[in-house]
Amino acid sequence: MEQLDAAKDELQAELDQQTEELAACRQQLDKQARDFSNVQHQMSVLNGKEDSVQRRIYEREQEIKALRLELQSLRQQLEDQTHLAQGKSQECQELAEDI
Repeated sequence: MEQLDAAKDELQAELDQQTEELAACRQQLDKQARDFSNVQHQMSVLNGKEDSVQRRIYEREQEIKALRLELQSLRQQLEDQTHLAQGKSQECQELAEDI
């Protein structure tokens, strides 16, 4: 009988220990689940910010392209005006020489 009581006590002690370990594992799992949820939230926020940044970069690139085209057009106009002015200057010199 004493052996049965000792075996029962041993089994009860092992059961108690495993119950405590299970409770600790559940607590750790709950903490990790909360941490994971927080990480997911942070990732979602970061993805939103990244999308916003990417959108702004795209908009800036479009502005740069438009400004480059405008600059190219202005350079061409300046070059045309310079050639025209040079032509008029040459005409004026020729007229001055004729006078």
